[in-house]
Amino acid sequence: MSEYLFDALGWTGSVFIIAGYWLNSQGKLNPQGLPYQLINVVGGLLLLINTMYYSAYPSSAVNVIWLFVGGYHLFKIFTTKNTTWIRNSLNLEQNRLKKQR
Repeated sequence: MSEYLFDALGWTGSVFIIAGYWLNSQGKLNPQGLPYQLINVVGGLLLLINTMYYSAYPSSAVNVIWLFVGGYHLFKIFTTKNTTWIRNSLNLEQNRLKKQR
């Protein structure tokens, strides 16, 4: 594969991680909600692919841990009998949309 593809994946992953952090800091995303966790997992996966390609193993290790943390929370969201996480995420999104109107 082209080096440009791996660079693009790394940059895209970085944008995902930074966007998730920014949106969380601005109160636009619930940090325990599905959208935030998905943004982090996708961003971490893209960065992992990039760092493995370039043999940047310390950064790869951080991204593996990032994926485990995000994966754990996604698992928790999808398997919990108490759907508070999902409700909170949806309520936050609904409130955000109301403010925009």
